[in-house]
Amino acid sequence: MPKRRRANTKTIEQPPCSHRRIYFDVSPDAAFVGFQRLSENRRRAAAAASGRIARSSEPIHDEHSDSLMFPGPLVLEDDDLFADPRQPPQTLRSWMTLKERNPVTDDRRTLYVVSPPEVTAEVNAMTSWTRPRAAVRDEASRARPPTAEGIRDYLEAFYHGMEVKVFSGQFKWVPWRGTKVSMPDSEPKFVGLACPNDAVVRIRCRSPLDEVPRRQINLDDVLDGLLENVPDDAYAIVMLVHHDIYEDKDDVFCGGRAYGGSRIAVMSSFRYGPMVDAITGPPVPHHHGWPASHCSEYVEGGVRGKHHENTAGIGAEGALTEAVKASAGILPRLAPDLSALWAAKVSKGVSHELGHCFGIGHCVFYACVMQGSSGMSEDDRQPPYLCPVCLAKVTCGILRIKPGQDEVAEREYVLARDKALVAYCSKFPNVMMLVGLEQWLQVRMRQLY
Repeated sequence: MPKRRRANTKTIEQPPCSHRRIYFDVSPDAAFVGFQRLSENRRRAAAAASGRIARSSEPIHDEHSDSLMFPGPLVLEDDDLFADPRQPPQTLRSWMTLKERNPVTDDRRTLYVVSPPEVTAEVNAMTSWTRPRAAVRDEASRARPPTAEGIRDYLEAFYHGMEVKVFSGQFKWVPWRGTKVSMPDSEPKFVGLACPNDAVVRIRCRSPLDEVPRRQINLDDVLDGLLENVPDDAYAIVMLVHHDIYEDKDDVFCGGRAYGGSRIAVMSSFRYGPMVDAITGPPVPHHHGWPASHCSEYVEGGVRGKHHENTAGIGAEGALTEAVKASAGILPRLAPDLSALWAAKVSKGVSHELGHCFGIGHCVFYACVMQGSSGMSEDDRQPPYLCPVCLAKVTCGILRIKPGQDEVAEREYVLARDKALVAYCSKFPNVMMLVGLEQWLQVRMRQLY
């Protein structure tokens, strides 16, 4: 994950961009840095249990050949694949044989979401650390942060078939060895994390490397506390924190991290919040967040020239074009629900981190929620859906079957999952990402079922 909304009815007069053409494959930057996307047949083989496909003289028409349903990763400057264009792909076959992967079992099939630790009176200044250093007094300051309950609702659809619960135990921020934190500008080196098992874990704190947060906490230390409190029936557990987090001394920040083999993850809401956007500017303009991140004018920096071979007109029929049109259509009518947008971004991040707990590596095959991300801009551009390769891993992991063993069951599962996600997205009619995802799923279901 990257080391980077209260409802209203404010009318916006004109949509900022028409999104006349969209990219369905990599951007021109990909060739510049040497990223070569795997061929269609190799992508198809990556989703096969055998790792191979039968040779055929006839062209194959399936989801792997539908670039408007599953487009390629954009690969813009400073993206994860731009920095490391030769990342090894994780195929379905290599996922199946991964020794570190934890199988879903009858005894362990619950995903737990942990509420942010409570700030106790002795360290009450830590509440100020959850807000940017600079004052924000517009509508962004009234947005409500994501809750464990809201994230649970998203995960119930995204990881359909898993039981998802809010963890009942309470973590608390407390003083470390008697050091109180009572002033907003207090700079303790450590605070304590009181855990449900009665242990108190030392958590390192530091001054930030940028001027956005007041103070940051170390995510590795938080994960150490979480590791000792994993319920016996947990498949995986993720903790939500509202503080800014960092991993090592060179990090400016870290959005989230998972230790997949240990089945634990932490996700920070801080950098995804509208108050940070109000100070630094949004990492991607709202009207060019996914799915409109594929807009050619955005990808090419506003240039309107010769149509690139990897683009299609918005009139082309496909899941991506319909998602762009549906999401863009809300802007002339309603401003975004900042609280719901905040929760949607964090929920997408949590789904990515839990994907690592399922043993899924970073995806290089398609634009996919399991892509690696090098910053907040890339995170905003990436889709909330799983590509065919990563979806096959989740499907077989949750159903506990070998890929291709029961194609009817796999197909029924994917359809039920799509319907659950549509039902979830329909509750948020002015969050562009979820409006786009709902339309993308509707087109996908019509084409595949």
